[in-house]
Amino acid sequence: MIDINRTTTDLHYRYKMPRISIQHSGGSKTILVNLQEVSSSLKRDPLHILKYISYDLATQTKVDSKKYIVNGKHDARRIQDCIFDFIDLFVLCSKCENPETFYVDAGGLSKECLACGEKTKVPNHKLNATILKDLDKQDYNNMYTKFTTEEEVDIKEVVKENVNSAEIYEALKKRGVPEEKMLPTILNFGESFIPKCGEIVKNLDKKVLFSSVDDFIESSKKTELVPAILDLLKESGIKKNELFKFFSRPQNNKKRSLEFKNEVNKYFG
Repeated sequence: MIDINRTTTDLHYRYKMPRISIQHSGGSKTILVNLQEVSSSLKRDPLHILKYISYDLATQTKVDSKKYIVNGKHDARRIQDCIFDFIDLFVLCSKCENPETFYVDAGGLSKECLACGEKTKVPNHKLNATILKDLDKQDYNNMYTKFTTEEEVDIKEVVKENVNSAEIYEALKKRGVPEEKMLPTILNFGESFIPKCGEIVKNLDKKVLFSSVDDFIESSKKTELVPAILDLLKESGIKKNELFKFFSRPQNNKKRSLEFKNEVNKYFG
C-alpha cells in the first residue's frame, strides 16, 4: 500500500491505496488490473479515473468484461503518475490536502472537505462536465458523501466495547490518531458518544481542544451538538468565561456559520 498524497512526509500518514497493477495484452493494450481497488480507496468512480487517464495519455480507454483497458503499451509508473495527478486535482483538499473530500455543484465542480470544511473549485478540466453530470445519480451521491477509513471503522468498534473514556483515549493514541483529530473522531459518531470523550478533553491542550471543536462543528455542520460539547468542556473543569471568550467569536480570521453563532449565543444566553 502507498500514500494517497504523494508529497506527504508524515511517517504516520494513514490514508493508503494499492499501487496500480498492470498487464499488457497483445502488445497494444494495457489492462489496469486493480483499478477497482484503487478507486475504492479514493472513494472515486473508477470510470472517472479511467477517463482522466485517457485524457492525460491522449488515447482511448474502455471497459470490457469488467477489465479496465487503456490503448497502447504503458508502464506502471506512467499510469501511477496519472493516478497521482488525478488525486491532486480531484481528491485532495486544496487547503489541508486531506483526501476526505466529496464533490458538490457550486456553479461548477467543487470539492468540499470533511476534515477542514473548506470548499474549493476544481480547476477547469475536460472531466469536470462528466463528474457534474454523474452527481445527479443517487449511487454517485452515496459514494462521494461518505468517506470512512478502515481505521475509523475499527475505532468505532473500540468505542462501542470500551465504556471507560480512558481506554478510548489510549486506543486512539495506540492507533496514531493525531491529538487534533481525537475529539472529532469520536464526535463524528453522534451525541451519544460525547460522554466517552472525557479523557480526551482532560489530556489535550486547551488551544488544540478548542480549535478541534471549532473545526469539527464548522466542517460537519452538526451545530445541534454545541450545547452538549460545551457542557462536556465545562464539566472537565474549563471555566465558563474561557469557553465564552473562545466560542463567542471566530478565531484566527476563520469564518463562523450563522447556525454555529446562534447555538453559542443561545448557550451563553
